[in-house]
Amino acid sequence: MKTVSLFSLLLILASCGTKQSGDADMYEASEMSQLMREMVRFSKKAKANLEQGKPTPKVPEAIWELQTAEGTRDEHLEDPFQAMAVPYLSALRGIERGDSQAYFYSKSIDACKSCHGTYCGGPMAVINTLGLEQHN
Repeated sequence: MKTVSLFSLLLILASCGTKQSGDADMYEASEMSQLMREMVRFSKKAKANLEQGKPTPKVPEAIWELQTAEGTRDEHLEDPFQAMAVPYLSALRGIERGDSQAYFYSKSIDACKSCHGTYCGGPMAVINTLGLEQHN
């Protein structure tokens, strides 16, 4: 009897693990979500460069599509989202020009915080790690 109970328990646990794994495999990130991940990768590289006194890397082309990337809940279509994207993209243009890159980098992170204070606050912990110690 113990063998049957143990076997049943193992079978239940195995099937639960398979189902969870299958559900995770079905998740497909939205275009916006993928873009946000690219923005974080860029920001991490830019921050590291600035802290080492080096210029930032070139802004990836995909990031310029922020206002048209399709969001999970169509937030990209909303006027407040569109308005909050403007300061971020403006800061990136300052970075690209090479004008006080640390200043414009910090402005880009401020824009991320502002937007994520309204839309999807989950990434704030990551965004907070991207700030420079001081604005230059």
